[in-house]
Amino acid sequence: GHIWVGTKEHGLGHYIEDQDRFEYFYLKNPSPDDVSKRGPVVVSDIAIDRQDPNILWLSGYDGLYAFDKKQKIFERHAYYAAESKKQITPFLAVETDFTSQIWLGTWSDGLVSFDKNTKTFESYPYHDADVPNTTRYQAIDVKSLNDTTLYLASRNAGLLSFHKRTHTIHSLLTNDMLPDGSSGIDIQQISITPDAGVFIGGNYYLYQQHA
Repeated sequence: GHIWVGTKEHGLGHYIEDQDRFEYFYLKNPSPDDVSKRGPVVVSDIAIDRQDPNILWLSGYDGLYAFDKKQKIFERHAYYAAESKKQITPFLAVETDFTSQIWLGTWSDGLVSFDKNTKTFESYPYHDADVPNTTRYQAIDVKSLNDTTLYLASRNAGLLSFHKRTHTIHSLLTNDMLPDGSSGIDIQQISITPDAGVFIGGNYYLYQQHA
């Protein structure tokens, strides 16, 4: 079988169809201090490498992982918060495209990218962030719309678009667009379908954007 799942306590799970069971893979950290507060084996999201289908990219609470499905081995890359070089930033979402960039969502540092060639991270501030006087925002889901655009689910900052070449961020769906009486837009999930367009999951509504 080719069903892979992220788990909270057991790392990466692989369903073996003919045996009707899961096998689990995770990389044990060399030091208990080298993990985020949320734990070392939480896999929050999975994306297939578009250039090498044998590689899975996993967003974890203690870093970004590349998992080789043939060799069954991990490569881990930790991203440290700008305020404290000792605290690992948990990743909530991961997305790939046909470039060398891996796109990651975080709880408070917004969108982060990882370059597979240089093995470096880069963050992208949003100057209209929900938190006053900061550039901090949430990106709890990330989806690649096309060669130039990412969509970001940014909770109460709404649905954001990110231009991959100019690195500019714009709002597409905000709380001001909701009907009167709605308390918060709370965009949490994005689904891109080949036929029905883009679906956006919020706190009160499901939104559809037609192609």
